Amino acid sequence: MDNATGNTATRQKTAGKRGALWFAGIVLAGVAGFLVWVGVTNARNPEEPVTLTVLAGSELRSVVENPEVAESLRRSTGVTLVPTYAGTLQGAESVVGGSPKCDDGAGKQVDCDLAWFSSDRYMNLLFEERKAENPSASRPWAASTGETGRSPVVLGVKPAAAQRLGWEEGSTVPWTQIADAAEAGELSFFMTNPAASNSGFSALVSVASAFHDSAAPITVEEIDDAALTGFFSGLVRTAGSSGWLSREFTASQDEADALINYESELVALNQSGDLTENLVIVYPDEVVYADYPLTQIDAAHGDTFAGIDSWLDETATQELLTRVSYRRPQSASDALPDAAIPKADPNPVALPEDLNTADRLIDNYLKDYRDPANTIYVLDDSRSMAGTRINQLQQAFGDLTGNDTSVTGQFARFREGERISIMPYARKPGTIDTFPLEDPESSPAELDPIRDYVRTRMSAEGDATAIYEALAVAYRDIASDTTTAEGYYTSIVLMTDGENNAGASLRSLAAFEAAFEQEGWADLGVPVFVVMLGDDRQAVADVTRLAELTGGRTFDAARNSIASAFKDIRGYQ
Repeated sequence: MDNATGNTATRQKTAGKRGALWFAGIVLAGVAGFLVWVGVTNARNPEEPVTLTVLAGSELRSVVENPEVAESLRRSTGVTLVPTYAGTLQGAESVVGGSPKCDDGAGKQVDCDLAWFSSDRYMNLLFEERKAENPSASRPWAASTGETGRSPVVLGVKPAAAQRLGWEEGSTVPWTQIADAAEAGELSFFMTNPAASNSGFSALVSVASAFHDSAAPITVEEIDDAALTGFFSGLVRTAGSSGWLSREFTASQDEADALINYESELVALNQSGDLTENLVIVYPDEVVYADYPLTQIDAAHGDTFAGIDSWLDETATQELLTRVSYRRPQSASDALPDAAIPKADPNPVALPEDLNTADRLIDNYLKDYRDPANTIYVLDDSRSMAGTRINQLQQAFGDLTGNDTSVTGQFARFREGERISIMPYARKPGTIDTFPLEDPESSPAELDPIRDYVRTRMSAEGDATAIYEALAVAYRDIASDTTTAEGYYTSIVLMTDGENNAGASLRSLAAFEAAFEQEGWADLGVPVFVVMLGDDRQAVADVTRLAELTGGRTFDAARNSIASAFKDIRGYQ
């Protein structure tokens, strides 16, 4: 073979190798691109969607149930969340106790997969206390995302009150000045119950911290009871839920000057258009921030939880969350806060470092700082209560008189200075028996007559129920009793299956609504909290309307229990 022929052959072989290499490169690039596409497709449209139950604070409703957020989460991780809502403190205790239960979306109670509260601080304090008592105790949750957003607990003040007090939008006002205004009768406010809700607990810690002279976390010895009593003299309405309290403030705007709540709740109220005038958002000198950590309870979902954690950290997710919830993005996020959120940046307050201080603050609030409760329990005593229901009712009163030894159970007990009244009803309203309590903590025997009454006087033998007539008797009793007009927080607890089939004159909801206005019961400001035993759709609608009419709320005892409903209601009293 001559040189020319050889060179030609060599060039052909070289070109063939280059062509083969080029083709192989194209194939490899295509394969790599396909794998990336498959990965993205699987991330955005997973082949195996996952449904997880989450025990959440009510203030997370605006996120968990937002369709845009739910779709973003599903597309990114394949996860759909099914929420069950609980107060932060009660939810935290159930997680630490290792037995949190959630609704699976089909009415069945199952173990919760996740927990999502405005804060996990109290949950950690509870676990540290348990660990100190039992060093071998293991943490009952698998992981936590840490901060997923931020919202300080601040004041929303009606414009007239803000002008009177010299406070402007976004201004910094010391808690001590706010407390002075409340004690002087110049500021009335709504705030959630610290024993049930994190926003109330955060406010309590912030105010207490303002009255001690150290930047260190407050301790039991530094609590200024007199100053806190003065501050809470301005409290006119409480609740176990931040979201519910905001809605109730909207419905009762003439009742108070201000609302203490998360900044996000106050901004949402101002954006809603439901207020007569937008609130002036005022920032105390030190505040507690909610940081909304998501907690993994079931360790089996580790990979899925990691995917949710990554999704929460994405800038696009943070921008979405601040837009729909008015919460500030994570501290480390590049996302900007929604334009409706004020630019103020209040200083964070140091939280108690031990459970004893936190619990003492809550206990003192329940016992000393707030007005004691005056409650009339209007209880169905018809045949529909026989058997399981009457046993549950006896358990409920047993728990409220000391049988429930859990932390939140102790907070829910009947307390010093309260007035507990019980009125059974069936075809006709019964008589009202009242049990004034002096100091049941020191003298537990004070509570025996309440337990004995429910055990021996409730017969479950009535053949009909006169719901509205019974409520009328309760309201007339309250209206005529001048001794409880001041110094008590009065409410009615109605236990019913929703069926009204008796009564001399008030035989319908419409008749009760008319009497509610005509007899001046609306002016009393006494809410009815309904413990609903039935599940008939129309009956549920009627009692829900009844509760809303009076400024109260309905609690589902058909799917849960009478005891849990009674305990939850204590957060609203």
